[in-house]
Amino acid sequence: MPPPVYEVAECKRIKSYLDEFKMPPPVYEVAEIECRQDVTQIENYFQILCLTDTRAVPQLFVKGKYVGGEKEVTRLYESGKLKNILQEAGVL
Repeated sequence: MPPPVYEVAECKRIKSYLDEFKMPPPVYEVAEIECRQDVTQIENYFQILCLTDTRAVPQLFVKGKYVGGEKEVTRLYESGKLKNILQEAGVL
C-alpha cells in the first residue's frame, strides 16, 4: 500500500512545495520510474488511472486520489489549495 502522499517521478518543484509542509518521511514517497525497463507501461497505467490524455510525469497522488501533474500542483500550491488538500486528507 502506498503512503498517503505519493509522487511518481521526482520533480524538484513539487518536492520543494511538499518540503515546505514538513511532512514526516513515512507520509511522502517518490517512485523513481525513469530508469526502469517498464517505464512506458507505468506511464500508460498512470494515464489510464488519472483519466488524462497525458503520460507525463511527475504525478502527485494524495490518499490514492490523483491531484495533478507539475502544472496543476503548481497552481494548487500558489492558490493555497494544495495545503487544504493535504489537511483534508489528514496528512498535515
